[in-house]
Amino acid sequence: MTPEESHQPESLAWLAKRSNVVWLSLIFFLIISMASFFLIHGHYRDTKEQAFREDRKSAKLLSLIVEAYLNDIRSTMESYASRPLLLEAVRRKDVLAAKQHLTSLSRIGSGMDSLLIADRKGTIWISLPDRPDVLGKNFAWRDWHRGVSREKKPYIADAVQRVTAEKDTAIHIAVPIFDEKGAIIGILLNTQRAVEVGKILQQAPLEEGLSISVTDRNGTLIYSSRYAYTKALARYPLFDAVKKTTAAAPSTFSVANPAERGETYHISHTILPDTGLHVFVGRDQRSIWSPLWPHMVQMITISILLFLCVILLLLYIRKRTMIQSALENLQAEKEISAGRSRFRELFNQFKGGVVIYQVIDGGKDFEILELNDAARRITKVDQNFKGKSIRDIYPGLANHTLLTTFQNVWRTGEPEEYPTFLYQDDKQAFWADNYVFKLPSGEVVSVFDDVTARKLAADKISRQTRLLSAINRLFAETLKSQNREAAAQTCLAAALSITDSEFGFIGEVNPDGLFNTFAVSDTGWSACAMPQKEATASLQNMIIRGVWGQVILREQSLIINDPGAFPERVGVPEGHPPLTSFLGAPLKDEGKTIGMIALANRADGYTGEQREDLEQLAVSLVEALRRNKAEEEVKKMNLELEKRVAERTEDLLTKTAELERINRVFVDRELRMRELKARIEELEKKATSNE
Repeated sequence: MTPEESHQPESLAWLAKRSNVVWLSLIFFLIISMASFFLIHGHYRDTKEQAFREDRKSAKLLSLIVEAYLNDIRSTMESYASRPLLLEAVRRKDVLAAKQHLTSLSRIGSGMDSLLIADRKGTIWISLPDRPDVLGKNFAWRDWHRGVSREKKPYIADAVQRVTAEKDTAIHIAVPIFDEKGAIIGILLNTQRAVEVGKILQQAPLEEGLSISVTDRNGTLIYSSRYAYTKALARYPLFDAVKKTTAAAPSTFSVANPAERGETYHISHTILPDTGLHVFVGRDQRSIWSPLWPHMVQMITISILLFLCVILLLLYIRKRTMIQSALENLQAEKEISAGRSRFRELFNQFKGGVVIYQVIDGGKDFEILELNDAARRITKVDQNFKGKSIRDIYPGLANHTLLTTFQNVWRTGEPEEYPTFLYQDDKQAFWADNYVFKLPSGEVVSVFDDVTARKLAADKISRQTRLLSAINRLFAETLKSQNREAAAQTCLAAALSITDSEFGFIGEVNPDGLFNTFAVSDTGWSACAMPQKEATASLQNMIIRGVWGQVILREQSLIINDPGAFPERVGVPEGHPPLTSFLGAPLKDEGKTIGMIALANRADGYTGEQREDLEQLAVSLVEALRRNKAEEEVKKMNLELEKRVAERTEDLLTKTAELERINRVFVDRELRMRELKARIEELEKKATSNE
């Protein structure tokens, strides 16, 4: 054992061996790796469940779209099938009259390019356009005839491949034609091309890795964004894996896709109860992993940084242990010039700062005895320091708790670590951590490192993490709720959290050039002494002025840490909480300022970091509000479209009733004319017989 090792403290002596540091580093590496894997796996599980929930919602929405589209066609056919004139034409098999109704129906109905009428036994006697190849043929064996005959109501048959015109996939929509007694006298049949259904579903936006498929009862594709289906009948390859599910509620399955080399494929499935159609939303495994990569990179980066910090800490402790050993050896050999020379060399070459203090007046003050080169470089102290008080050389420590640590170490003799702190005076500012111990001779030694770069890097990572988390919460709230106030409230809460503000608000500029507030923090309401009803009214149609108004008028972010000295101030209303500091960021949409986010009363005032975070959050809020506005416009357009359809339907019903009334008038007139002619002939015969 070397002399240096014999003087090392027993509690940390084992860290002086490089092999022990390596083993301890390996243990920390395994712990950090396992923790990172657990967190990444948990995030993957949550992401997958969220994706499955979205897929089930999409499957349900698509099923409603398909059902509405087919119900519209079916209801149109039912309305025509109940027309008295068409009933009469079907009863008499009047081809000319029936064709007029089919022509009218084909003009109104979307995608009704092939219409037929069969009698109750399934024999086709009219088609539009003319199809001589099917006229007179009996199709009682077809699914549409069996379905209508069995259920006595409109029926959507299984997919077939058309044999005329475009020989593509289609489905039959059959509607029974009833007489006055409720008996079926005919069947109105529409051959609906699958491409028409596809035009509706193709409008649905799809992210990468997702697919939509719609099949009939037997799994034959009617539409698919992933598989070919238009030119020939094709079966959904994963239909057998989910065909046992008969519930209409959406459900998700994970199966091996034989068409994709057995890769796992996640299917969200639902059934249209009235039509028997199946809707599938498929997702491959890569679409689940794609959004995880940024999180994985972030976690791996944090883990690496944490591991490096642990390594640096171990090396630092090892170095500190070695330094303490060196100091003890030098103190033991202080009378030996060679030993003193080695101590001086080690003292000055050490990369960390070392300061030796002499206790004055029973620990009330400390006199600086020695500074190594690293300490002078870090603290920017010149050569004239010996014999001076610590309060003179380092004025930033005059009332600092670090001096209390020095006193405790001197009094108890037990070394202490002082956590990382910011040293600041008129000349400099830096972050440092300290290790304080007492020499056998009574001097107190402080060993410290400049960790400013590491501290700033850690703070930057923490700040970016908080900001990204806030933006994620904002977009999650936007997806979950279509209420812009809820999204703004979430954004405001996040802004208060990441900037450590006391209260704030979010508002917009109305068309009259006034300001409307639509989100106020709970802390703002709590601090306000005004009645809430009066305060709520005062937050609408406000004149843009004062401290907060400058954000909109100047169209730029604004930091005011002394509102009382701001030239454009107008004061706060009675009952409003006092304003000690202010930060505002404009909400800009396509370069135009539409509103603002305002925060107030951060304890230490606001800096450029808080302004940058708030500006990024403002951009995310504008994007969320734009999405909510777009959804509201879509809803408004849908309501307008439904209104127009209703008005058009009512107009058609009115015109139909008028045509039926006119027809009855002409029929009654014809009957009266025939009776009159018969009466005239009878009178003429009587007159002739009398002559």
